[in-house]
Amino acid sequence: MIVNTNTEVSIIIPARNAEHFITKCLQSIQQQSFQNFQVLVVDNDSPDRTVEKVLSFVSTDKRFRLLRSSALGVSNARNLGLREAQSKFVTFVDADDFISDNHIQILMDIVSTTQADMGVTGFSYETEDGNILGTFSALKVKMHAEEAIRQPMISMGFKELCGIRFSERQ
Repeated sequence: MIVNTNTEVSIIIPARNAEHFITKCLQSIQQQSFQNFQVLVVDNDSPDRTVEKVLSFVSTDKRFRLLRSSALGVSNARNLGLREAQSKFVTFVDADDFISDNHIQILMDIVSTTQADMGVTGFSYETEDGNILGTFSALKVKMHAEEAIRQPMISMGFKELCGIRFSERQ
């Protein structure tokens, strides 16, 4: 990863068959109060119109880039994004997610005021029509790396995910 001191945050978005929600995702990033970022959308051979929708952002906003990968899978896409990132900080947003207007500013405030290596924000699960199914808030909570992974999973009712068993001890 080459660090560009002019860009503070790289936002990596893995995408495959995301034509129905990628526009809302990218608009939410474009409207951030914090503006010093680059967006790396990594398309995994989408047969739909995902690339076309991403290119409309790439052609009008120099902060947006489209990367293409034939190696399928979200992990491979994220790894390609990490190799291409040109900033000190990196965050991930899924193609079917959208973020609040101050999401990146909150993350930057967390890492700058606490000297943390990692910032974690809350999230909500919503239906397509906007009904909130559940919320997790991690703001102003200091936790070790293991807790940052385990706590949201337990609060959402997961005891195991991808073969990893989460202890319910606090």
